[in-house]
Amino acid sequence: ATLDRFRWFWVLLGRAFQVRDDILDFEGDSSLVGKTTGKDVAKGKGIVAFMGIEKAKTLLAELEYALLDIASSFQTAKFSDIVEYITRREK
Repeated sequence: ATLDRFRWFWVLLGRAFQVRDDILDFEGDSSLVGKTTGKDVAKGKGIVAFMGIEKAKTLLAELEYALLDIASSFQTAKFSDIVEYITRREK
């Protein structure tokens, strides 16, 4: 059961990383993000182009909630720290 939670944690974390990356591409500051922003949506790529910015933010919040729930079962703050870094990063 622990191994299944661990695997699911990393699957969801990868999804959260990509959703946050797409959000940053849409509304991030190019100088902070480290790349030209707005390219994905202009090409019709990414989760923001698919579902819109508000739904993408809602999805990210849902992923963060699920990840933090799983992380709490590991009994170490390091997993929660990883979740917060990935879901709230600015670059």
